[in-house]
Amino acid sequence: GHKWLKSVHKYNSKSKPAILAWKTVEDLLREKITFYWKNVSDWLKHYDSSGTGYLSKSTIKKIIDLQVLPVADDHFESLISRCTDFSVGKVNYMEFIQKLGVDVSPGDVSGLSSQVIDGSNIAETKRQLDQWQRHDQ
Repeated sequence: GHKWLKSVHKYNSKSKPAILAWKTVEDLLREKITFYWKNVSDWLKHYDSSGTGYLSKSTIKKIIDLQVLPVADDHFESLISRCTDFSVGKVNYMEFIQKLGVDVSPGDVSGLSSQVIDGSNIAETKRQLDQWQRHDQ
């Protein structure tokens, strides 16, 4: 057979420690939360309709699993254990996001930054609608 079919490549039979895999997952989480911040913050606001800044662990996990990346329960518990700000069994989700290393200011969830983005999105929608209407004439 062909020389490429006779592999001399040796693979590493030792698996990497779980802590390395966890760091990789955390890096991915950080990148994906940053990339999908608009969706993540929309869901945080949806579940925190009263604006307390606190959500149950299960709700945060659901948002992370569905909007970002599914995370193993034990790894999620490890991430939550870094938080210190709890209220009636609920987690301060901005602290959770910050402890993960995502660079988001609190205003980005419900404050001025979100209002600017929402206003910009509305303006862009109006612009596209106007352009579409002009094109049809």
